[in-house]
Amino acid sequence: MTGSDMSFTWLRDLADGLTISQSEVDRERGVIMSEYVGSRSAMGDIAEASENFMLPDLLRSQARADRADADHPERQRRHHPGLSRS
Repeated sequence: MTGSDMSFTWLRDLADGLTISQSEVDRERGVIMSEYVGSRSAMGDIAEASENFMLPDLLRSQARADRADADHPERQRRHHPGLSRS
């Protein structure tokens, strides 16, 4: 089965009302959480806390700028010239 075949099968399953059991969701949640916890380190947590403490205004203003770009079609076209919306 090729990648595109798998993609169309997945889309068909979604459109047909695919149901996922709660036990499957819980199992995947456990896997994702263990991967997240395993990827964290004490030094990474300290660095993140330091950035948030020392640069809160910079981080907030960057987040606002990112949201503004995402919400404004003209800025989207400037940053992504190939993107066209009618």
